[in-house]
Amino acid sequence: MVRKVEEVSRLSGISKRTLQYYDDEGILPAKRSKENYRLYDEVAMEKLWEILWYKEMGVQLSEIKEILVMPKKEREEYFEQKVKSIGEKIQDLEEQRKFVRHIEKYGNVPEPNNREGEIYSYKEQIKYIIKEREK
Repeated sequence: MVRKVEEVSRLSGISKRTLQYYDDEGILPAKRSKENYRLYDEVAMEKLWEILWYKEMGVQLSEIKEILVMPKKEREEYFEQKVKSIGEKIQDLEEQRKFVRHIEKYGNVPEPNNREGEIYSYKEQIKYIIKEREK
């Protein structure tokens, strides 16, 4: 079954302009009717479904373009790396949350910059204070 752009727009929930953009960028090439209407077959509809899933995952359009041409094995590796990267971001955010809670609880008043006769940078001092207060 072949669908015109209006129907695809309605079914997919994305604008005709977005479909045109995807076609222009080569991400979702449309076939053309004799009257030059964009036409989408079942293969194109499946590809659009895939694109929309990737967009929902937060994948940038430039990345989606690359993913669509990757062999299955490469895709699996790409998404494994993506999951790992998200995990690392979550850990970083957890550390930021701990730090914000720490500041909430103890404030951010500087402590002496001289421990055991040595001078430490502010960043080193902050890490030291947090570590000491967590004990």
